[in-house]
Amino acid sequence: MLFRSLRLADAGTAFAIAAAASVAGGVLSLRVVDRRDEASSGGGWLASVRGATGEGVRALLGDSNVRVLSITEAARGVLVGALELLLVATAVDLIGTGEGGAGFLHAVLGLGGVVGAALSVSLIGRKRLVPAIAAGNLALGAPLAAAAGVPTALTVPAFVFFAGSGNALLSVAAQALLQRSIPDRLRARGFGVLEGISTLALAVGAVVGSVLLAAVGVRGALAAAGASTPIIMLLTYERLALTDRLAAPPDPVRIALLRRISMFAPLPPLELEAVASAFRPLEIAAGEVLMTQGEVGDRFYVLVAGRLSIRKEETEVATCEPGGYVGEIALLRDVPRTATVLALEPSFLLALERDPFLEAVTGHPRSRAAAERVADARSGNVPGSNAAEG
Repeated sequence: MLFRSLRLADAGTAFAIAAAASVAGGVLSLRVVDRRDEASSGGGWLASVRGATGEGVRALLGDSNVRVLSITEAARGVLVGALELLLVATAVDLIGTGEGGAGFLHAVLGLGGVVGAALSVSLIGRKRLVPAIAAGNLALGAPLAAAAGVPTALTVPAFVFFAGSGNALLSVAAQALLQRSIPDRLRARGFGVLEGISTLALAVGAVVGSVLLAAVGVRGALAAAGASTPIIMLLTYERLALTDRLAAPPDPVRIALLRRISMFAPLPPLELEAVASAFRPLEIAAGEVLMTQGEVGDRFYVLVAGRLSIRKEETEVATCEPGGYVGEIALLRDVPRTATVLALEPSFLLALERDPFLEAVTGHPRSRAAAERVADARSGNVPGSNAAEG
């Protein structure tokens, strides 16, 4: 929208239009409230929003370890906001590539972010995240300081690329640690408040960048921005390391199992880790019924060990082997259970409640499409469609 506005008006007007649209969207989104929250608040949608926001703030600031981690994420946002201005000043005033060069540097920063995000996939399920947070801080700050020391049209894009990669790595690692540290019931609200804080941090960063440019010039501003990340890391490392030790990482075996299921495989890394943590273990004996045809569905199950029989009208239509899953149709289609499932031998499963299952699967287009394909196949009684996926 911003770029369309720039074609019709000057930059100030374009930013004003974009800001007004953002505010309008925020006001309208306040009306989107979970009816369960509204009912529990007893005061309508406004009281519900106020209560949910208050819980999100408490999730981020109530625990001292989480509070420090939240502050470091906000500090990263301030730096990124300042960097938006610093890249323009670097291109125009420091290396002389003009406004076109500024656009190129922003593109390089984004490309570095894509690479960093791809590398951060390896963080999911990792036991310790502080080393990645430290590496991300160093990779974000050091290139900016280097750009201040060796500012040429060849070196600066390379430095900016590495800074973009470090920013993405730092963001994913910090948010993964936050996700592990916030209680399940408060996680969504905590991250919602964090998103608002991050947006505010970007605006603050733009102001800070302007002040730095006016006070110490382009080189000084780049050097200050580059020095800020290691300083913040040194000040917070001990507390972050404690938070990392206290946080329970998800089981990597569980994550690997979910990655082999088509409806979970497309999920972004943080979402995959969150849904993996939401599963609960369940053991059933041979002959025990897991679900009955016609009853209300409330869980999705993944079979880890054992063997299940899937039956319709007392006739076995398929079996479920380790790595397979059952229970998605009733949740996706909001219908009664379409089959009876019982254990043919002692079995160990992972169970996921209805709400986190739907939030994970329907919140991502590729996951939703994969889930619908599975549900269509199984609803049509395709032979073998209840078997485990490869």
